[in-house]
Amino acid sequence: METIEVTPLGDSFIYSRCIPADFQAQEQPFPSPKLLDINGRNKHLLHMINILEGHSLESEEEDEAIYQEIKRVEMKVDLLLLMMNKLIRSTHNYPPEVSLSLSAKGVRVDADSLAIGQHKLGILQLYLHPLVSEPVVFSVTVNRLKNNCVHLLFQGVNEGMNDAFEKYIFRQHRREIAGAKGL
Repeated sequence: METIEVTPLGDSFIYSRCIPADFQAQEQPFPSPKLLDINGRNKHLLHMINILEGHSLESEEEDEAIYQEIKRVEMKVDLLLLMMNKLIRSTHNYPPEVSLSLSAKGVRVDADSLAIGQHKLGILQLYLHPLVSEPVVFSVTVNRLKNNCVHLLFQGVNEGMNDAFEKYIFRQHRREIAGAKGL
């Protein structure tokens, strides 16, 4: 009989990756109005990431010239965004990349990689896409596990933001599987 480890990250998709992330200790959770602002901003950033990652246009033969021109313009805009983001990142102190596992409920990470120490509450910033210089921000509670591992559980995430983040994780998970299959 197999032993299944129950994880507070929930039973949704879990996506592992290495991204810039930062943890800042907090004494008290965010007040409700601040959480509403954070949820709205996070949802907007996830929408921007979705647009950046999902620029696959369908083309028919008669529209091939227009399709090719749109693709060229998209590539130029992507290049400009990448150059601008590199400039922004070089002038600001971005956190180092951290290996973590993401779910719609929280993050699993090594406590030392984010200098969490003995803190119980904090703010987690995740830089999810190289073309977006702003982080997605979460208020988190810290659950300690064995082997210096911690679960950072999201607090105050509203339904709209939760749905947007679940979709983001699902797309990343699907992309990871497609990449492993060579598709």
